[in-house]
Amino acid sequence: MTSENLTGTLREKAVFVKAVELGSLVKTARALGMEDSAAAKAINTLEAREKRKLLIRDPKGSRPTAEGWKAFNLWRGPIAELLGAMKGDDDASPWRTWQLNLAFPSTSGAAVLTPLVAEFALEHPEYDISIELTHGSFHPLWNGVDLRIVHGVYTLEPCRQAQIASLKRIVTANPKLLPRLFSGKEIEPEELLNEMLVGDRDMVQSGVMRLIRNSDGFEKRLRVEPRLKVRNHLAAMMTALANPVVAVAVPELLAKRWIDAGDLAPVLPGWRCRPLPLRAIIPQDRPVHPAIPGLLEHIVGRLRESGEAEDAAIPKSFAAFFEEEEK
Repeated sequence: MTSENLTGTLREKAVFVKAVELGSLVKTARALGMEDSAAAKAINTLEAREKRKLLIRDPKGSRPTAEGWKAFNLWRGPIAELLGAMKGDDDASPWRTWQLNLAFPSTSGAAVLTPLVAEFALEHPEYDISIELTHGSFHPLWNGVDLRIVHGVYTLEPCRQAQIASLKRIVTANPKLLPRLFSGKEIEPEELLNEMLVGDRDMVQSGVMRLIRNSDGFEKRLRVEPRLKVRNHLAAMMTALANPVVAVAVPELLAKRWIDAGDLAPVLPGWRCRPLPLRAIIPQDRPVHPAIPGLLEHIVGRLRESGEAEDAAIPKSFAAFFEEEEK
């Protein structure tokens, strides 16, 4: 289906719908077989006819205004059905996807969140999902990102955010390389200071390692002076797999495969590290993408089922949370 098959208002609305789905007028023009200037003119004509601003455009992409979201929800279905009737389902298929842009932390995003998004995508073929991986919650929200998940509180720009879960974290090592830690007698936390420790910056690089006793919640703080510092959970875990070192604050969900295989084991089964928070962030300058509440409910539900996430702080209804934020 190209723009030549469309005329008048239908063509303009089709260009608008596709621009919202793809997040770019340039991509829209290519998808519809038209010049960039023609796509821009179609949007200008549509906005003039509707007497309202529908699409925010800048060099990095395009996104709908609040009025644009209303128009998109109203026009998307009829446009897709009409195009399908004109040219058949195969030709109409490009109109049946809706772009959803996500950004996740590098390790937990790749190992934990992306597989869960894939499950959601299999159940929702109407979404075309793009995932970017980044490091640290101190990076600004990228243009066009509908949802970002980070570990810390985000303060760089106005946004909506809520904690959705906390991943359980453990102290682990390879029992084949450090058999003295797995002799059958449970060791005390202080004995870890005799080993080379590798771990996330909040547990090791700060010079203080904080452990919580499972039986009563008592917190113990140990002064540590690590000789090997890493800023990545996966790097710490892989280092412990290959060397006689102890990895601190590794997400249990990340290490599960190697623990089940016997290549890693919890060093302090009676203690746990502080959990790793997962916070959902969406931009403040545009309405919530309709897919986000359902996607987050899916992610949270699967994390809860795993038993390796602490769910005390999980909101009961993301849909209600985001709806309240919109008021």
